[in-house]
Amino acid sequence: MSGTLVAIIGNTYPVKDEIKALGGRWDATRKCWMVPQERADEARTLVEAQPAWVCDECGAELSRPWCPGCRDEMFIRQVR
Repeated sequence: MSGTLVAIIGNTYPVKDEIKALGGRWDATRKCWMVPQERADEARTLVEAQPAWVCDECGAELSRPWCPGCRDEMFIRQVR
């Protein structure tokens, strides 16, 4: 291992255990995961597979910025 760490951002919460298993550590100051450079591509792949938006009204994970359950865009939050 080189010792170089790479910041991983986005909707990391659903895959936090997998990122930790890759050697990642949560950096509370930067609000991101720091992962060894050798495992960064794997961590990014995990995060990119997560939904891009979340509806704060009903909690639905969405692939587009519109909630079919709430029929609204007001509560949509982009997570990546």
